[in-house]
Order: sequence, then C-alpha cells, then structure tokens
Amino acid sequence: MYIPHSVGLVISVSQKCASTSISNAFHIEGLKPISAEAVAELKKSFWKVVGVVRDPIDRLESAYNFFKYGQCGTFPDNQQFDNIEAFTDAVLAGLLDDHWSPQNIVLGECDSYADLESLPIGQRLNACEHREKATYKHKELEQYYSKDFMIRGDKWEL
Repeated sequence: MYIPHSVGLVISVSQKCASTSISNAFHIEGLKPISAEAVAELKKSFWKVVGVVRDPIDRLESAYNFFKYGQCGTFPDNQQFDNIEAFTDAVLAGLLDDHWSPQNIVLGECDSYADLESLPIGQRLNACEHREKATYKHKELEQYYSKDFMIRGDKWEL
C-alpha cells in the first residue's frame, strides 16, 4: 500500500499488479509501503483506500511466466512446474501465494477499486513476456477469480 502525493488517499496493490511501477509513479520518495494496521488507522481519519486490480487471468499468466522464464527462474518455496497447465492445476487445487492468489483477498477492504490498465503509469517495470497463456481450464479460472472480476473497478480517477 502506498501514499501518493495527494493527501488523504492510499493506493493498495497486490503483487504482480505493477506494484513497483505504481510505487515509483505515486509514492513519496524515501517512504516504504505502509502496513494494513496503519491503513486502518488512516481510514479512521477518513482517508480513502483505492485498490488497484489487474485482470486476474493476465496476472496469473504474468506470475507463471515471471517465475518460469523471468529473472527469478524459480517459483516461491522452490516449487517447479513443467508447464502452465500443471501450474493452473496447482492453483485451482489451493496453492496460494501473493503473486497469484485472488486479489480480493490481498487488497482487503478498500473504499473503491480501479482497473490497473487505466492508471497513468508509464513503463511497467519487471514486466515479462507471456510465453505461455492460461487457456487450459479457462472457465474454472474465471470461477476461481470471479470476485476479482467483480471488483476490478472503473477507470482511475484522483
């Protein structure tokens, strides 16, 4: 979660949702992300929290390709997946991680939500090519991420 230059607003993002780019674009230099407890205290003072939501299947693909082919080269907890189908099966079977778990869980209780694609950020940092696409069990993935699709929100407005 980040505090942009406009006082009274907290931007909440999950991992693999351009969080580094958003931090660079909106964050006051030299500050670190704030905790959920700090956000709760700010909300008591009528600060608003905007959750930024990425298309969940695009985010899943991004996480898989980032860990498989990107700079990491390995998945969290040193897990390995031969292909995106095996990864999809694991996610649908309950494999959780902040990089691909439903965003509605990570974002908590926001006052509103905005679609990532509408944010005024320039170059996306840590972006990776989607070599493998999540076409396997697409309907099941849509169901798994159904709340993310519901909260995805409108265009970004300050």
